[in-house]
Amino acid sequence: MSSWREMFGEERKERGDDSPIVAVAPDESVLDVEFDAGFGLSEGPLFTVWTADRVYFPAVYDGSEWVASVSRHPDGQPTRHVGNE
Repeated sequence: MSSWREMFGEERKERGDDSPIVAVAPDESVLDVEFDAGFGLSEGPLFTVWTADRVYFPAVYDGSEWVASVSRHPDGQPTRHVGNE
């Protein structure tokens, strides 16, 4: 079982984002919902997290789920296809 909070933390670490969380939609409790992130059905709840530097959101491919993110501000970096990693 996984939670978005765990995967969010992993993505933040990978991106080097230690900026403060600005907002979470629908609310921060959604990050603690446990679900099976493996292949099969998409089970994780919807969310968006804004930090001062990035925007985080759920991504899925063939039922496998993870957290993806993009820069909150223009940085000249293109965005890869989400769901094709």
